[in-house]
Amino acid sequence: MYWYDNPSSYHGEKEIAFFDAVPTVWDDTKVLGGEIGKYILTARKSGTDWFVGGITNNDARVVELNFDFLDEGKQYKSTLYYDNDKIKTRTRVGVQEQKLKRDKTMKLQLKQSGGFAIHIQEIK
Repeated sequence: MYWYDNPSSYHGEKEIAFFDAVPTVWDDTKVLGGEIGKYILTARKSGTDWFVGGITNNDARVVELNFDFLDEGKQYKSTLYYDNDKIKTRTRVGVQEQKLKRDKTMKLQLKQSGGFAIHIQEIK
């Protein structure tokens, strides 16, 4: 049921794919960064997929993600879901895909009280 009050509130938003993919059982959890009361960056693994999320308090901020928790020598597809006021949908969530390796870093601009989610899948 996600965050919508009822099914008629769903209007085909692309970010719903993230919620469809999130499992209920985890194999690993890593805290990637944060400060108490300010922000948190967390990664959770289920099977070969990783789910990374971050939120901030009332302060906008730039966070840098390091993906050194990914397996060496493997390539991944990442799907980033992020706040984007330029998106012309009701929820204003942007969706961006890119290839990713362990040595990649990513800088993200978090809006006040905002956040992001990333679904990372191994390319086989």
